[in-house]
Amino acid sequence: MIPNIKKIIDNILYIYENLSSDALKYILIKRILIKCPKDTFQYLPEEVKSFLTEMDKIVKKNK
Repeated sequence: MIPNIKKIIDNILYIYENLSSDALKYILIKRILIKCPKDTFQYLPEEVKSFLTEMDKIVKKNK
């Protein structure tokens, strides 16, 4: 894994584990991922991937 991606993943995990608001977690993580290399998502742990996928479904449903 590229060192920069490792640092990004660590930041995303910190947000995921320490924020209580799902909406805030989702917004912050998505903003980070938008500015990252495209392959960053594949290095995320499964629980974070599934969280983002579920939140994407909720957001699309409510549009």
